Amino acid sequence: MRRMKHKAFSLLVLLALLLGLAACSGKATPTPSPTDPMQTFEQGEKTMNMKKKLFLLILALTLLLSGCGQPYVYQMPEELDDGWETAGLEKVGINESLIAKAVKRIGYNTYPNVHSLLIVKDGKLVFKEYFGGYEWVYDSDREV
Repeated sequence: MRRMKHKAFSLLVLLALLLGLAACSGKATPTPSPTDPMQTFEQGEKTMNMKKKLFLLILALTLLLSGCGQPYVYQMPEELDDGWETAGLEKVGINESLIAKAVKRIGYNTYPNVHSLLIVKDGKLVFKEYFGGYEWVYDSDREV
């Protein structure tokens, strides 16, 4: 699910950039006669400022609607036929808000080389998360 959100976010950002480029590449409004170069310059400057504002507005709306600011929601690891028992963070005495802060920092690229985080406590897998497009797929037919 996280991978799907990442792809949707990327598509929204791409769409905003394309819309912004389209707005910036449009033709300017008709300019006054070339006999008044200062007026021509001012009109072109106003047009570019408006295009920049439109681009920034579209980009800001895209980021806002993409859910960048949504808080992390913990999900207990799925029980698989891999030999690991699973449990929730609270059940083993781990503060969920501290884990959420760590996930947020990793997501903001504070730790750029962290691609996954697994936590095992009392012999139980209590946390499993992948970052930056990395994903692990369980294959029960593979021998270890």
